[in-house]
Amino acid sequence: MASMLEKLEFLGKPVRNKIQFPWLEAKKKTAHKKQGLLQPPLVNIIISNIRGLYPKSDPNKVPYLSDLADTGETEVMALTETHLHPGIKDAEIKIPGITIIRRDREGRSHGGVAVYAREETAVDAEVLDTFSNGTTETIVCP
Repeated sequence: MASMLEKLEFLGKPVRNKIQFPWLEAKKKTAHKKQGLLQPPLVNIIISNIRGLYPKSDPNKVPYLSDLADTGETEVMALTETHLHPGIKDAEIKIPGITIIRRDREGRSHGGVAVYAREETAVDAEVLDTFSNGTTETIVCP
């Protein structure tokens, strides 16, 4: 099975920046101690302008994201420009083992944001707020 970075190599030289998420870091450290490992793994996050997530417009995007999730190396995928609307059900963009949080653009087409998170990661997260004013969309998690 190819690693996440191997799947992303078409983007050129991979960039490895560690973003701090205290609640996720603490959870990973606890899991690592239970496994007897010395160092917790990095938290891998993918941020992408997906330019339309709806499977009927491009049937390859959800399977591509699913492949990235299958590597087991990605905790969170944050997507912009999802172009989703209330007529598109979560089941149509579901990835097994992954929770989706989304905010569709109101009153206009295009726009929208979504966050895919591993179910074991999403259990500890909560959505504090979602917002759309027809121009920008926001999902707020602690």
